[in-house]
Amino acid sequence: MPARVRLFPLASVLALALTALFVACGPDAPEAGPDSRGAGAATAGVSPARTVAPTAVTATTPPPAPTATPSPPPAAATPGATPAVTPESTATPAVTPASTPSPPPAAATPGATPAVTPESTATPAVTPESTATPAVTPASTATPAVTPASTATPAVTPASTATPAATPASTATPAVTPESTATPAATPESTATPAVTPESTATPAVATTPTAASTPEATATPSATVRPPLTSAPLRSAPETDREALVALYRATNGDSWEYNDNWLSARPLREWRGVVVDDDGRVILVNLFQNRLSGQLPAELGDLSRLQVLDLTDNQLNGGVPEELGGLASLWALRLGRNQLTGTIPAALGNLASLEYLDLGENQLSGTIPAALGRLAALRGLSLTQNWLSGGIPAELGNLANLQVLTLVGTGLSGGIPAELGKLTNLRELDLTGNQFSGGIPATFANLVRLEKLHLGGNSLSGGMPAFLGDLSSLKRLNLAHTRLSGAVPASLGNLKLFALNIEGNDLTGCIPSSLRDHLFMPFSNLGGLPFCQ
Repeated sequence: MPARVRLFPLASVLALALTALFVACGPDAPEAGPDSRGAGAATAGVSPARTVAPTAVTATTPPPAPTATPSPPPAAATPGATPAVTPESTATPAVTPASTPSPPPAAATPGATPAVTPESTATPAVTPESTATPAVTPASTATPAVTPASTATPAVTPASTATPAATPASTATPAVTPESTATPAATPESTATPAVTPESTATPAVATTPTAASTPEATATPSATVRPPLTSAPLRSAPETDREALVALYRATNGDSWEYNDNWLSARPLREWRGVVVDDDGRVILVNLFQNRLSGQLPAELGDLSRLQVLDLTDNQLNGGVPEELGGLASLWALRLGRNQLTGTIPAALGNLASLEYLDLGENQLSGTIPAALGRLAALRGLSLTQNWLSGGIPAELGNLANLQVLTLVGTGLSGGIPAELGKLTNLRELDLTGNQFSGGIPATFANLVRLEKLHLGGNSLSGGMPAFLGDLSSLKRLNLAHTRLSGAVPASLGNLKLFALNIEGNDLTGCIPSSLRDHLFMPFSNLGGLPFCQ
């Protein structure tokens, strides 16, 4: 018996020394054996009734972390204490509140078996079901972390690029989330980040490089909607005929000498050529080169501008004739060629311009008669043939211009009587026949011109007296009958008017001027031929 008593304390001391040596290994705790399954807590506990044999524990080192940097040396172990990692802990191992260091081994008592108290954590804490594959946070120093029921698959935050996610409030500490499935979430914005569905089951990771299972919908490359650049619809280019017609105009009228010729003959769109306007289809609708030093003759190619609405070449040095081809411009509503040096006759083809509203050929050197075809211009509102070298009389057909408002035939050399048909122009506001060789009296049909505001018949060889119906033209403001060879008394009916200007000089008139006109006449613009106002 004494020999056995001596051997028993020696074996007990040896067992306690081995146990203390194992505890001192710190993080290198062995994996749980089959008997440790089902603990289900972050810190493994031991039931009070169970004693642990020192020889039941084997030292097994877990595999290194996938991207781990060298781990700091383990802290000095306190005999019997097990290092635990909590979610709020730092890189320094902390002791859980339930863990208390075991007292130093006491002197062996013969026959006594070393026991583990319920609070003792002599057995290192190992989470059940763990594969011991640690998860590394972005700021981790490769201190392994173990989460319950974890697959040790690194968590990926949305929109990250293969970077594991750390738990909130964790700084440089392995993330421990209870009941976590360690399933990384992937958003459509993530690039090169595998996506895992929440229902995916954990698979122990054995390889040193963590992997994750992807859902069928997720791909390594994010999906993106590519929108085409916003571009406005290009304007359709004008037909070559429009461009060629403008080029012909430029060359025929010495375009290099124009005052303004910006972008002409360039490859720029026609809408950028100075004085040119185009429609939505890129077709030329307006050419305005007023007072631009054009010289030379107008080309026939102008007739190819089939959508042209306005052609204004007023006040230049153009010569030659008016092209017959202009008569084919069905959309033309304004043709202004006044104050040039055009010669030849007025083309009868202009009578085909059914849309024409304004025709100005005044102050040129046109000759010949006024074409009767102009009487077909039903839309015409203004007609000026002033100061040309015309001959003949006023065509009676002009009386068909029901919309005509202005008729100016000053100094044209016309002769003959004033057509009575002009009395049908009930929309006429201005009638100026000054400086011609008209003869005869003032047509009685003029009494119908109730909208007439200006009546100038001076400088003609009229006969007769002043018609009394002139006093019935209530809209009349300007009346010029100077040097017309009229005779007789001034009609008292003129007193019904509110004339602004009255010129009756150079006639054989007698009598007096109605006194009511005294309050309306602007004398600098009036000449009463020496006649006094009536008393």
